[in-house]
Amino acid sequence: MTVYLFAGIFPILLIGGYLLINNSRLILKQHDDLTSAYNVRSKSVVLDITTAVTNISGEIFSDQALQRILSTDFHNVQEMHDMCRFYDRLDNYARNYAEIADLWVYADNPIIDYGRLKPATADDKSSRWYRLAAKSFTLHWLTWSYADKYGNRVVRLRLVRKIPVIRTGKAAVLVIDVNNNHLKSRIGADPLDSVLAVNGDPAFFATLPGCVGEAVGVPVGTEKEPAGVTLFDGAEKLVEISSLTPVYSSDKIHVVTVDNDAVPNMKSMFWNCTLIVLFSLLVPLVMILCFTQTFSSRVGTLKREMHKVGQGHYDIIQNFYGNDELVDLFSELKTMIENIKARDKEIYQDRILKQQLVNHQQKMEFKMLSNQINPHFLYNTLETIRMKAHVVGDFEVATAIKLLGKSMRHFLESGDAPVSLESELEYIKIYLEIQKIRFKDKFDYAIHIDQRVDCENYKVLPLLLQPVVENAMVHGLEEKESGGMLRIDVAPGPAGKLLIEISDNGSGMTEKRRNELLERMNGAGESAGGGIGLCNVQKRIRMFYGESCGIELSSRPGAGTKATIALPISWKGDRG
Repeated sequence: MTVYLFAGIFPILLIGGYLLINNSRLILKQHDDLTSAYNVRSKSVVLDITTAVTNISGEIFSDQALQRILSTDFHNVQEMHDMCRFYDRLDNYARNYAEIADLWVYADNPIIDYGRLKPATADDKSSRWYRLAAKSFTLHWLTWSYADKYGNRVVRLRLVRKIPVIRTGKAAVLVIDVNNNHLKSRIGADPLDSVLAVNGDPAFFATLPGCVGEAVGVPVGTEKEPAGVTLFDGAEKLVEISSLTPVYSSDKIHVVTVDNDAVPNMKSMFWNCTLIVLFSLLVPLVMILCFTQTFSSRVGTLKREMHKVGQGHYDIIQNFYGNDELVDLFSELKTMIENIKARDKEIYQDRILKQQLVNHQQKMEFKMLSNQINPHFLYNTLETIRMKAHVVGDFEVATAIKLLGKSMRHFLESGDAPVSLESELEYIKIYLEIQKIRFKDKFDYAIHIDQRVDCENYKVLPLLLQPVVENAMVHGLEEKESGGMLRIDVAPGPAGKLLIEISDNGSGMTEKRRNELLERMNGAGESAGGGIGLCNVQKRIRMFYGESCGIELSSRPGAGTKATIALPISWKGDRG
């Protein structure tokens, strides 16, 4: 059952979950792409229609014949009729353009009332569309609802525009209603539903029943319009929303495209996948349960016999019936028992031989220890040579031998145990003094220790600084004829680190050479110069202090090199 859990249930659930999520994503993407395409198409249709209506309004706006009618001061109605009966341009626009459902010009003159020329009444002037048009010369789009002569409610997209009457200083208002039947012929045949609204007004067109004249079911006109599966018209549907701004207008027309089949298709796919996964789980489960009933008793017998062998009792049953791998396993168990008996005898003999080898190794180690040179013999010999040099007046040789003795004592007495930073710096001073004797006046050195650093109690690994200082001497200052300077600065650094900076004013190195050296230091290799080297120092630091510590190099050709050793400032000698 455990195997079935990990080899059956988990993989089936993972694969089923993956297929479910992936298929859901594919179905959603397919429907989303389709919805986006039809949304773009609907937006293009709306833009074409609004642009055509805007162009017609521009022609009417600049019509000189209309200007003459609006600016004439008629004395009576008959005079008005005589002048207007020859003006049929508004009727031609209304008849010849499928985009237009109706068209009127409201004049600020009570006498003008002929065909599509109407006087602006007090009710007209107080209406929203008239006030929008009268306050500026901007084109305005809005949703307008009214009852026709049969009492039916009509909702349309309306364009209103102010037409100034230049001679009288008054103004007329042009009203053009967009033909919903034309919108329906262009958009209504699409397989997806569309809802059109302007600004925050109710919808002026919709292929969904009951949506015309009602508020749009999703928020539009916000800074970030929603898209995807959302609640619309009381149900979850895939919705795509976009906006367009008609030419010469600041209004926004929102195009909402609704896919009613996306969510049902996703739910259908979900249940189909769920049934397939359940079938894939239950059928193997029934088969495994039937098999384990007959298998468990034989496994129990084999387990008992193996337990006896584990307790050291090698007398087991001789026959195990069956024709599967368990029979082979029982045969192997019997063979193993025979091999164990033979191996016990060999182990006993091997132990005797191993003890003989250990005794021989201890004898060899004792012999090697007895052949080691006594360090005190070296110190006494160097002291004798120093005294002879001092007697004959060769004080420089005497000083050099004295420093060499101290250096050898520090080196021979250093083990793996951490030493104080003060002791390590004292050894560096001895090393540098020997180098000064060797190179005369070619270089000098300076050691600066921050007052906040307790060198006496701070522990470092032995011989940690000497390879870095030696590297600065050999590769940085050895080529200088004079004026060489090596500086060691010890001070607390950021992030709880103790920084030991070893800098020289030597020849420096190129950026390429510096990167190559850093790669070797951070790898598994050792430095090309042999000895402990910077690579081994880096390795020792990170082994004892952790990966956050180590050596960083900065250098420029001709400007010297600075090696910065970062150690934990609170480290007291315990291995990290």
